[in-house]
Amino acid sequence: MLRNHFLLAFRSLLKNRIYSIINLIGLSAGISAFIFICLYIQHEKSYDQFHINKDRIFRVQQDRTNQGEVITKTVAGCFAAGPDLKESFPEVERYVRITLASPVLLYKGEGFKEEHAGYVSEDFFRIFSFKLIRGIDSTVLNNPYNAVISQSAAKRIFKGEDPLGKVVSYKGRYDVEVTGVFEDMPENSHMKLDVLISMATFEMLVNKFVLEEPWRWDNFLTYVLLKENTEARALEEKLPRLIEEKTGAWLKETNQQMELHLQPLTSIHLHSNFGGEFEPNGSDKNVHYLTAVALFIIIIAWLNYISLATAKSMERAKEVGVRKVLGGYRTQLMGQFITESLLLNLTAAAFALLMMYLTLPYFKSLTGWQISPSLLSINFWKWMLIIILAGSFISGLYPAFVLSAFKPAIVLKGKFTGSSSGRFLRKGMVLIPFVTAILLVSCLFIIFKQISLLRNQSLGFDLKQKLVVRDSEIYDSLFDSRLTTFKKELLRIPGIEKMTYVSAVPGHPIPYFANSVRRLKADETEVNQYKFFTVDENFVEVFGLHMLTGRNFTAESTPQKVVLVNSLASKTLGFSKPEEAIDEKIIFRDDTVTIVGVVNDYHHESPKNSILPVIYVFNPDGGFFFFIPLQTSSANAIVEKVQELFATVYAGQPFSYFFLDDQYDRQYKADVQFGKVVGVFSTLLIIVTTLGLFGLSAYTASVRTKEIGIRKVLGANINQVVLLLCREYLILIGIAIAIAVPCAWYVMKLWLNSFSTKIQITPWLFIAPSVLVIVITFVTISFQTIKAALTNPVDTLKHE
Repeated sequence: MLRNHFLLAFRSLLKNRIYSIINLIGLSAGISAFIFICLYIQHEKSYDQFHINKDRIFRVQQDRTNQGEVITKTVAGCFAAGPDLKESFPEVERYVRITLASPVLLYKGEGFKEEHAGYVSEDFFRIFSFKLIRGIDSTVLNNPYNAVISQSAAKRIFKGEDPLGKVVSYKGRYDVEVTGVFEDMPENSHMKLDVLISMATFEMLVNKFVLEEPWRWDNFLTYVLLKENTEARALEEKLPRLIEEKTGAWLKETNQQMELHLQPLTSIHLHSNFGGEFEPNGSDKNVHYLTAVALFIIIIAWLNYISLATAKSMERAKEVGVRKVLGGYRTQLMGQFITESLLLNLTAAAFALLMMYLTLPYFKSLTGWQISPSLLSINFWKWMLIIILAGSFISGLYPAFVLSAFKPAIVLKGKFTGSSSGRFLRKGMVLIPFVTAILLVSCLFIIFKQISLLRNQSLGFDLKQKLVVRDSEIYDSLFDSRLTTFKKELLRIPGIEKMTYVSAVPGHPIPYFANSVRRLKADETEVNQYKFFTVDENFVEVFGLHMLTGRNFTAESTPQKVVLVNSLASKTLGFSKPEEAIDEKIIFRDDTVTIVGVVNDYHHESPKNSILPVIYVFNPDGGFFFFIPLQTSSANAIVEKVQELFATVYAGQPFSYFFLDDQYDRQYKADVQFGKVVGVFSTLLIIVTTLGLFGLSAYTASVRTKEIGIRKVLGANINQVVLLLCREYLILIGIAIAIAVPCAWYVMKLWLNSFSTKIQITPWLFIAPSVLVIVITFVTISFQTIKAALTNPVDTLKHE
């Protein structure tokens, strides 16, 4: 029987090739899109799931409040958090503390720039499940000047030599011994480090004030491993008591507050977007959004199948009638039609997998998703198969029920017509694609409008044609003379007329901040926290800033004793006008410095966030980046000459550079990629919706052929007939707009809340998507409606 069902189903599909192809394309597109999104969702949700103790590991997130206002929300909190949590609460089994670095490591006269490095405490490999290939997890990071490196770093630096026991130089400052090698951290880890240096090394070198006042110094990530059956929420409720005990008096004196929160390790990637993150994290909102898109796409593909199947019901009515007269049972007929659905869906699934295989490289390039089918488990494929089979059965059930219910006496006399309930259901089925299409396209318009606003807004400084070169980072006895030589020779390169040497560049978070900053004459409770970095006398000119008041630095200014502030910083220091700040002294990093000028505010960090109060400290030799405006379009030629100069002055050291506008645009990368993904799947959904509209219009035209003939006999022209058939679609689109627009407004309002600068949602942002869907709808249905309107009434009515 089953074999017979498949044989008949195969013949039926071949007989109706056009409809079978349309169904196959729609289902294949829907299934492939569904699997693609599920693949991405699995990847996003898999972050940090590989850690054995994942449910017991928490990261300490810190908020600092000054003058009643939260000024920093960071994961790089105070130095003391880890050890004091361990000492004060028996619930804490272990802790690990990390502070990030990006050193140059020297080995045999060659320098290697390691962007992903850090100082970590000794329990790192006993808390996290990163695989240690060489070394013992309990000892590799115990002693000063020990380092553990990844496999890729070992290959890069030692080139096949056994790295264990080898000694490398850290920026020429001190030597570290390699005591272990670990397997590269997985792609789905929120942290990705290649070089781990023992925290004991950091403690040997750090300023004594960090060790003496550990609750005042931030920039340290802390993770804790809780004991079995410990409630993290209950422990978190005890943290204010610890803060009060350890640093409460100082916080009160300076009118500050501090809060510590425990973040579950497995929630970091999708639910954390604080300062000090290892890298930009994902978004649970985007995951939920794409989950809904995936479900809509595959459901609409199945609804289209139902529409197309019922559209062919008139042609198959006589087949059903004959089979019933010959003794066919209804269950047998339903079995055959469900078998057709399964066969078509399984064929579409096979094509979908082929489409995925062929388009995966393009898709990864388009979206930036580091995913591949190898990430899929057997369990994933099992669920995909169950979902596809269940959907195939359910989508085939309604057409099977309708077709098998035909009465032989009626259909064989040619008097069969569709029911009003069936027509209502089919309209409902096409309403869902309309709503979804308008919703997705509206969201797409708003996403790209927002990204365009961010890219085109005034940033407050000039980032075009700016070359940024990292300095040597090797701090030996010749560092100062090499720096002087490099600066002087840079200005001799044709196309370079000026440059500045700074410790932070736009597009990167400012890593330095100072607590307890206040005016010299202000009360000690009127303190605040400010970000700062060092600059030279060319900073204002090269960055393209405006001096609002005061004077710029000069080469004769005293390093570390004079500062510029931005307009916002002057306000938070208590000056009602920028002019009042000039020549005023402030307490900054336990020293007294003088404000000599106020510059305009500008977006140094992400334009998605609010501008921060910043202090610019004069220190012409304290930078890390050469910031070079190019005066010619021959950028590549200049870069080559700069590289040649660097290789001459800093022999054996790695040359690292980037163009500022490219680096700055990376901040939009996640949003741009999300927009591309929405665009791709919106296009797929519109394609699938169009196929469904074709099916519904075909059905409508087929059941109303005689009505059209009668209307033409009574004098109706082609335009009137076309408008008659299109009228019901106008009603459906109107209902869809009424449903989709409020939903799109609500979803995009939530999405826009993560931006400090955002567009206003206006009706025009919904009019264009609605018009687009209307145009696509009428283009799609016009083929069938015009064809029906052009039919000769004689052909449709000659048998009546």
